[in-house]
Amino acid sequence: MRRPSIIFIIPLLLAGLLAACQAPLTVDQQRATAVSGGCWPYGYDQPAPTRTPYVRYGTATPSPTPPPTGVAYPTCTPAPLTPTVTPKPTVTLTPRPPRTPVPASVVGGPAEVGNQAGSAWFRTLAIHPVRHTVAVAWIANGSTFDDSKDGQVWVRVQRADGTWNPLQTVNTGFIGKAPYAGLAMAIGYDGTVYVVYGMGRSDDRQVQFVESHDDGLTWSLPAALDGVDADAAPPEEFPGGAPTATPTPGPSPTADPAATATPEPADDSVTNVSGESQSGAVIALAADPNGGLHLLYRLGGVAGKQIGYAYRAPNETFWRMTTPAGGGMHYRGALGLLPQDDGRVKRFVAIQTDNAITLYTSLDGLAWNRSALPVAQYLSPETIFTMTMVVAPRGPGLVALTWGQYARGGVFAAVSLDGGVTWGQEERIAQHNMNGRAFENQGEGSPRAGFDPWVVYDAVTDQLAVSWTEMDGGRKPRTFTTMYAIRALADVTVPLWRYGVSPETVDTERPPTLGPVGFRSRLYGTPDGRAHVLLGVDPQNSQQRVYVQPLVLPGLLKDAES
Repeated sequence: MRRPSIIFIIPLLLAGLLAACQAPLTVDQQRATAVSGGCWPYGYDQPAPTRTPYVRYGTATPSPTPPPTGVAYPTCTPAPLTPTVTPKPTVTLTPRPPRTPVPASVVGGPAEVGNQAGSAWFRTLAIHPVRHTVAVAWIANGSTFDDSKDGQVWVRVQRADGTWNPLQTVNTGFIGKAPYAGLAMAIGYDGTVYVVYGMGRSDDRQVQFVESHDDGLTWSLPAALDGVDADAAPPEEFPGGAPTATPTPGPSPTADPAATATPEPADDSVTNVSGESQSGAVIALAADPNGGLHLLYRLGGVAGKQIGYAYRAPNETFWRMTTPAGGGMHYRGALGLLPQDDGRVKRFVAIQTDNAITLYTSLDGLAWNRSALPVAQYLSPETIFTMTMVVAPRGPGLVALTWGQYARGGVFAAVSLDGGVTWGQEERIAQHNMNGRAFENQGEGSPRAGFDPWVVYDAVTDQLAVSWTEMDGGRKPRTFTTMYAIRALADVTVPLWRYGVSPETVDTERPPTLGPVGFRSRLYGTPDGRAHVLLGVDPQNSQQRVYVQPLVLPGLLKDAES
C-alpha cells in the first residue's frame, strides 16, 4: 500500500534536483520572466524602481517629485510542481548562413549517342565554350568484311536545349583504316561545329574539312585542305593487338641547352598551300574567341614525319601552314590556346620525338619559341602513346601536359604555372611496376598497368583531374577500367597527385573509378575549366556503344574524398 506514495515522491525529488542544478538567472532574465508571467521570480530580490532625475530652475515653485518610471511586480507565490521562473532563458540565436551543398558529380545518366556496327576509332568530343553543349565524332570501321574500305565519320551534336540532333555521317567517300586517318573537332564561340578528318586510304590521303551552322542538323560538303594528305598516323589503342614484348629502352633525353625558351626560325618552305606532296594525320583542332581555327596534324616529307600547324583566320578559307619544329620523327602532338589581353592568341604545341617532349609557343603561328619538358625521371619515354594538354587562363597561364606509355606502362605529367616559361619536375600519376613492365611480367610485380591519360582543369576547385585506363593483364581476357587522379595546384605535398599509383602503393591503394564498369572513358573539359564531360565506349559483343556523360567535377572530386 506504500508503493503509490513513493511513485509520487520521486518526481518531486527530481524536480527539486533540476531546480537546484539550474544556473541562477541574471537580472535581465528575471525581468523577462516577470514581464511574461506578471510576477517577479520567487527567490530573487526585485531591484528598486528608478526615478527620473529633475533639475530645479531659479527660485520658482519647485516641481513635484516624479513617480518611478519602472514597474514593481508582486513576488510569485511558490506552488508544488509549478515553476516560478522560466525553466530555460530565451537565447538569441546567431544567424548562420545556409550551407551550400556540393553538387552531385553526375548530371543525369549516360546518353547513348551511337551504336553503329564496327569499332569506334578516334572518338573525340568538343564543348561549346559558352553554353557548354556537346558535339561528338568518331570513325567507325568494321561494318563489312573489308574493314579497310568501309570507314564512316559519324557526328552527333547537342542542341541548345540539351537534346540531341540525329546521328549523321559527314564523309562522302569511305575512310580507310581509321588509325591512318585521324579525326578532330571544335565548336566556335558562335556555335559553328567544325570537323577535320583524313581519308586514310592508299589512293586518297587527303584531309577533309566540314562545318555545320545549325547544331549538326546539316553539313557542308567536304573540302580538302590543300597541301595536307592523311597517311601513316600511329595506331590507336592497339589496333593490331597489344604488344607482346617490352622494347629495349632508348637513351635518356638530354636537356635543352638553352636555359630559357629560344626562338625557332620559321620554315618558309612549308608555309605555302600549293599542294606539296605531304602526308600526315589529323591530331587536334581548336577555335579561338576571335573566330580563328587552329589545326595540328602529322605530315611526311624528306626529313621524315613532322608535326604541322595550320591556321585559318576569321572569315577566310585559306589555311596558313607551318612546322613549329625542324628535324623529323615526330610521333605525338598536342595543341592548346591562350587568349591574351591585347586580343592576340598564344599557341601551344607539344611535340614528342624519339625520347623527348618539347613545347613550342607562338603569338602568330610563324615564329616559335621552344622549351624542353622534364621526362625520363621514372621511365624511358620512347614508347609514349597518348599525349594530352590543357591550357587555361589561370594567372600567367596554366599549361599541363600528360602522357602515357604502353609497352612500359605508366602515366606521367608536367605542369607550368607561368605559361610554359618554367616547369616543375616530372610528376608520376600511375606506375605499377618499377621498370614499367606491363605485358611480360612473368609472375613478377603487378600484372596491372596504366595508359591513355586525358587531363582537364577545374576552375572551381583550382585542381587538375586526369582520367586514365588501367589494364589488368592478370585476368583472361584482359580487363580495362577507367580511373582518375587529382592534383591541387596550390599543394606542394609529395606525391602531388592524389589517388595516384606507384610501385610502393600498387598493392595498398586503389584509385576511384570513372564511368560504368567495362567502359573505356576519357575526360574532356573547356579550357576555362567550367564544364566537363565524360566520353566513353562500351566494347562488348564486338559492338561499340558510344556514350556521353556530363559531370560536375567539384562533386566528382568530393566523391573521391568520401
